[in-house]
Amino acid sequence: MDQNVALQAARLRARYGFKTPDALFLATALEEKAEAFITNDVLLQGIENIEIVLLNTFVE
Repeated sequence: MDQNVALQAARLRARYGFKTPDALFLATALEEKAEAFITNDVLLQGIENIEIVLLNTFVE
């Protein structure tokens, strides 16, 4: 983790109220310019600049 990820995570926590681990994962994905973030956590939806892909949408 570098300073950019830490600052991005802090901004995510402040704006969206994410827990620290979630904010760090998302900040890393954003800093690495990932196109999508795969999760089952519906609370992470709504973040800007990255597509949140919910695994449950692929399971019947």
